Amino acid sequence: MKLYIYLAISLLCFQAAFGQKSNNVTFEKIAEKCKDLPSEQRLTMKVTRFSITSPKVPSGEFGKELRTILSNAVQKTGCFTVMETDDNIADFGIQGGDNIDAQLVVTGEVTEFIEKKVKIGPLTRNNVRIGFILKVLNSQTGAILFSESVNGEATQNGISGPAVFGQAIFAGTSLSGALAQAVEDGVIKAVGFIS
Repeated sequence: MKLYIYLAISLLCFQAAFGQKSNNVTFEKIAEKCKDLPSEQRLTMKVTRFSITSPKVPSGEFGKELRTILSNAVQKTGCFTVMETDDNIADFGIQGGDNIDAQLVVTGEVTEFIEKKVKIGPLTRNNVRIGFILKVLNSQTGAILFSESVNGEATQNGISGPAVFGQAIFAGTSLSGALAQAVEDGVIKAVGFIS
């Protein structure tokens, strides 16, 4: 019992020492700027796949996943009419994607991915930082209308305990949780820049 109390107190101290600052920008605050904008006055936008130039990248198709998350976030603000990408429309056999061009194209390049895991006894701290260049293009001319470097960072703390038959007794934090938080942080900043 004393061990569990010690671990709980240690975790609280660990979080206080390495805690993450809260992000004051929210989708709700961004959407507030566009709440009275009629849909016919919204610019049309497509978010395309992000290229990856960082030497280290998360597994999977991170560029496509970032595109999907950013498209969803921009659409939720109500500031733009977000159009589906042509490759996704082709999956449904719809012919409308090429006939209706978006006014703006959002694209980018993932330039940084850093992951660090610190373990002090049973306490763990996962830190993930992503960086990407966000570009807004004129879809007719290809001119870059706006370009911004965006960073997302997150730290996740937890307890890792002994394992029994390969399974941890205490569920520790995972790097994927910190990655998800870092992506969310970066996407909120990106949407704030776009809007």
